[in-house]
Amino acid sequence: ITFSITITTILTFSRNGLLNILLTLIFYSPRIKRYIYIIIFIFCFTTLSFLNREIFPIHEKSILLNLSNTITNLNFGNFISSPRYQIWYSAINLIKEKKILGWGAASFPSLLELNKADFSAQHVHNMPLDLALSFGIPLSLILNFTLYFLLYKSCIIKKKFKLYFSPKDNSVIDMGWKISVLIFLLSQLFDLTYFDVRIGLLSWLLFAGLRNIIKENGQKFLTENN
Repeated sequence: ITFSITITTILTFSRNGLLNILLTLIFYSPRIKRYIYIIIFIFCFTTLSFLNREIFPIHEKSILLNLSNTITNLNFGNFISSPRYQIWYSAINLIKEKKILGWGAASFPSLLELNKADFSAQHVHNMPLDLALSFGIPLSLILNFTLYFLLYKSCIIKKKFKLYFSPKDNSVIDMGWKISVLIFLLSQLFDLTYFDVRIGLLSWLLFAGLRNIIKENGQKFLTENN
């Protein structure tokens, strides 16, 4: 199952998906094998990025060439000229005009049209910015702080102003649950897949489970220290 999910994620040719695979390897792999997996991952995709038709003649629509283009087109050096940067920059300027209440839900495409922008976009491709644009900076700060705090709270326990790591006997499911929440939050910084009803529903199930993990960790800690 894990192998199939990894392959199908790679076949989406999504840079966000590739980043999520790397994060999963970092946080979920056994410590002894973690560095081996990461090295293999980086080596494979670095090698793939240098493949071209002269070195490895393949069809234009082949998997290897698509993956190679996905990596080589990251374009970090020219990020300022990329469409994603233009979207974020426009969103920030609009947020400055209505900081408290925002412009209203799903208003970004219409605002771009009114301002005669050189590009079109259905959303901001960033959850904090999208919430701030639609509903104001205060709501964006409150909601995002709450979500990240839940993840933080699930990893440590606070008692009498001292921080303790969660019990070491956390199940594999709990570990995977926390990593899934982390990957979801990070992925929403580059795209808003939350608008897909299936992903949106799954995300709230993840946060509900995270809240339950926090309760269980608190009970285990109190039991061990009494």
